Amino acid sequence: MSYVETGIAFLVLFGQIGLAGYAVAYLVNRFLGEVPYLQDLNEFVYDNRYYITLVFSGLATGGSLFFSNVLGYPPCRLCWFQRIFMYPIVLLVGWGMFLRKDD
Repeated sequence: MSYVETGIAFLVLFGQIGLAGYAVAYLVNRFLGEVPYLQDLNEFVYDNRYYITLVFSGLATGGSLFFSNVLGYPPCRLCWFQRIFMYPIVLLVGWGMFLRKDD
C-alpha cells in the first residue's frame, strides 16, 4: 500500500469518526437537553449544510475517480453503486447552490 492510499485511508477514518461524534453530540443535545456548545455546533452544521454536502460528495467522487483513473484499480460492484448515486449529488447540490437565493 502506497503513502497516498494510506493517507486517504486515514482521512476516511477520521471523517467517519467525526461523523459518528457529531451524531452522538446531536442525539445528546436532542434528547438530554440543550448543551450550549452542542447547540452552536448544530447551528453551524445547519447553516453550512449545502457546503458540507458538496465537500463530502465531491471528495467521494474525486476519490473514486482517483482510485480508478490514477491508481488503475478496477471499480468493484459497490464502487459502481457509489458512482451511480454520488456523482449526481455533486451536480445537483452545486447547481442548487448556484440557483438558490439567500435564506
